[in-house]
Amino acid sequence: MYGWVLDRELISIREIHVAMSSKGFIGDVRIKTKTGETYIAASQRADGTWRKARRVKDGYIPQEEQPRYESRGQQMSNKTTYPIGWSPTEVVKPKKKTEEQELKKPIAAALRPNAPITPRECIGKKINNLNRKLRDIEILEQRIKSGVLGNPEKTQLEKIARRETITKEIDRLTVEIEKL
Repeated sequence: MYGWVLDRELISIREIHVAMSSKGFIGDVRIKTKTGETYIAASQRADGTWRKARRVKDGYIPQEEQPRYESRGQQMSNKTTYPIGWSPTEVVKPKKKTEEQELKKPIAAALRPNAPITPRECIGKKINNLNRKLRDIEILEQRIKSGVLGNPEKTQLEKIARRETITKEIDRLTVEIEKL
């Protein structure tokens, strides 16, 4: 029979228990003596140092092997939301685009969502922007005439002065579109 020397007495091994936790093997060997005392046998740590053999009560789990505290949120996230035997990879199927959907998109539109593809569209966008500026100028003039805006700022007056250049630019671009 094998024996260990603990606290200056020779102990014959009566029972050796390997401690188990809910997550598996804890990592220590429990030795029960003839007198009923339980010891954790000496063991070597991962860094190479030795733990002394020590007497423990039944059910004792060393501090190093105790499970870490998990908040309720962590516990809920660790629980699976799927039935047993059903993996999440089976649940989520990747969406595949058909070849028709991929062919419908023009190449330039795929690079930038609002990118003008043809010169006609490009000029059309410029005209829309100039029309928007023209509407802003008209709203500004109405506010000045109605008295809501008593003292217009210098930048606002400059904006109103640009009205003629904007209308000329719109006329020039419409002629250019008609040529295309």
